[in-house]
Amino acid sequence: MFTQKNLIIIGAGGSVPYGFQTGIGLKTEAINILAPGNGAEISFLVKIAPQYDLEPKDILAFRKLLQNTPYDESIDAVIQSSSDPRKGIEIEKMVSAAKLVTALLIIKCEKKDKLHERNESWYKALFDKLYASSDRKLTGFLSFGQRLAFVTFNYDRSLEEFMLISICERFGIQEKEASKLLNENFVFIHPHGQVGILLNKDDPAFRDYDGIWKNPDSIKVAAGKIKFITEDLTEEDNATFSKIKDLIRDFHKIHFVGFGYNPDNMARLGFDSTFTNTLGNDEVYGTLKGKTPRDRGFI
Repeated sequence: MFTQKNLIIIGAGGSVPYGFQTGIGLKTEAINILAPGNGAEISFLVKIAPQYDLEPKDILAFRKLLQNTPYDESIDAVIQSSSDPRKGIEIEKMVSAAKLVTALLIIKCEKKDKLHERNESWYKALFDKLYASSDRKLTGFLSFGQRLAFVTFNYDRSLEEFMLISICERFGIQEKEASKLLNENFVFIHPHGQVGILLNKDDPAFRDYDGIWKNPDSIKVAAGKIKFITEDLTEEDNATFSKIKDLIRDFHKIHFVGFGYNPDNMARLGFDSTFTNTLGNDEVYGTLKGKTPRDRGFI
């Protein structure tokens, strides 16, 4: 598998085994925690709302928006369908509320024990394959960074955290050194952002993988790094997608894992309306769990 260049493109389903939600699951959980008087989460969000030019009523309005869009299967999709000015929705406030809620829910799911409790997880299977193929030597393991790269459309950093912990355990090195080596030798790209930078403690947006959501500073960092597909692409965003397209052109095998195949995301990756890769690769693979027979046939 690792004699050729492999690019792994990850969607929400790729993080589900590690305690994270799919798009519909995240939306459902948001509706639940935002119910008035329902718990600590809504109280916390109402308390910090003014820091983001939001009022408590805006948080409740966001919950109502989620409830009134049953056909949109994710928070991102709700924002996308609500952005038409003719609908009269204060979309900027809803985007701010959506990022706060999303950041809180993702952070809540950060549980290190979840990363290693599944014996058959694909993270473990991949790491074990790399470890065995490296003759159990750190230099050999790191050399796979030249032939393996990751693009994750998820906001969570579970893959990086798993790799970080596993390298420390298998090769007996400290976390600081492992972070530096991972950051220098492997490519991890989050085109839609992430709830904080994990592998560089010197970065102002650094956030540990700690699951602590009752911290205004953590929420601020996490929410600030989230991007919705409806937001205009910045120069930095365009550079990111250009880099991803370069990887797709350069790598021999493309693997979609837990991906939803959103047409906008596919187009940004260089696939046309029939999901045909216009960039050219030897082989393209993809998981289809949860897809209907009709969707499977189209994909």
